Amino acid sequence: MSASVTRLGVVTRTPRRASSRSRCSRRVPPRAMPTRAAYGARAPSCPADVDAAFVSLPVLSLPKKGCDAATERAFAISLREVCHQVGFFYITDIDHVLKETTRAGALGAARRFFSMDDATKNKMNMKSSPAFRGYVSLGAENTAGEPDFREQVEFGVERSSVVVDVDSKAPPPPYDVLCGPNQWPSESDCPEFRTEIETFLEEAEVLSIRIMELLALSLDQPRDYFDSTFGDEPNVQTKIARYPAVIGCEEGDDSVTPQTQTFGVGAHTDSGFLSLLLQDDVDGLQVQNGNGQWVDAPPVEGSLVVNLGEMLQLVTGGYYLATPHRVVNQRLAPVADADTEETAKIDRISVPYFFNPKLSYVASPIDLPRSLPWRRAKPDTVRATESHGFGGNSLFETYGANALKSLARSHPEVTRRHHPGLAVLKNGNVVTREKRVKQ
Repeated sequence: MSASVTRLGVVTRTPRRASSRSRCSRRVPPRAMPTRAAYGARAPSCPADVDAAFVSLPVLSLPKKGCDAATERAFAISLREVCHQVGFFYITDIDHVLKETTRAGALGAARRFFSMDDATKNKMNMKSSPAFRGYVSLGAENTAGEPDFREQVEFGVERSSVVVDVDSKAPPPPYDVLCGPNQWPSESDCPEFRTEIETFLEEAEVLSIRIMELLALSLDQPRDYFDSTFGDEPNVQTKIARYPAVIGCEEGDDSVTPQTQTFGVGAHTDSGFLSLLLQDDVDGLQVQNGNGQWVDAPPVEGSLVVNLGEMLQLVTGGYYLATPHRVVNQRLAPVADADTEETAKIDRISVPYFFNPKLSYVASPIDLPRSLPWRRAKPDTVRATESHGFGGNSLFETYGANALKSLARSHPEVTRRHHPGLAVLKNGNVVTREKRVKQ
């Protein structure tokens, strides 16, 4: 198997946030999921063809464990160019690690869960979880203060809860609140759900370990370089998410409701190391290129989308970047012309998986060889992104702090209810309220 880089022929566009003054379009039905072969004719002749002003995401073919050294090395070079310039790509030829039946099972489990009535889903509402686990209803989550028009369920590593006593002389770090048990639907409410999701988690971890090994090689480091980063306690997370089709709005209507919102999740970067995304056949994901344009990342048959997180940006000194991305909900005609069955056909279902280090991990810069070429301008800073406005999203060297930043801001009601002794600063840092007063 040889390494390959392919590009998708997708038109770049820059959609605006939905406005009550905008004219609403008719429903656009989902397309048939394209195959990788459909884009083979546009494959660049060498990895250098990938650049930061990308108009489509590259496609990489995963080399099998134990393949010959030349194949693995070729893949590592392609991976380096893609991660350096884009930070997002499709990975194909993964069936030997993350089976097609497992992927279909996870999507099927997600659909079964979201088809349940609200009362049943709310039995496991995140509001009852100090560890930020469980079901989140439409609009209950936010990104940079704007409500996200999606519903989801958050899962993490099964652990006992840790009570953070902020009044003790030596309180544990605030991020210890992220330790805790998951919430699962009962077998009678959603048959086979836990089995399907846990199978996905197990196989996604194997794939993630393989990709991290290849990322080490891409940086001219030993293949086991990241082993100590994750150790025996990687803080893996996953979620299932449903992005409902958005009902159109009448021109001149100044009301702003969840039905007139466009973004299932606003522009953001991921807080950890590595993210894998399983999508169904409905479009919506967009990735921001180096020119600030939003590029569509439609589903490609037999693939996952892979992107890099903020911790990898930190340890590589910005050589690899955490790339902003968002999800745009599909649009329907005005309410009078829409029906529930039609809407369900273009609801987007996805299963993101996050392979992160243990909570106490502290990022240490990698001593990158001088031979690694910079093919784009070096960033002004690698310790912040502008996803929450200028200076609003600092990157913290301790992974637990970086992870808590994301969850505490996105779910303020959970933070207030379960952690009244903690405060979220403007840059995202979560501290005890006593420490905030001293600052």
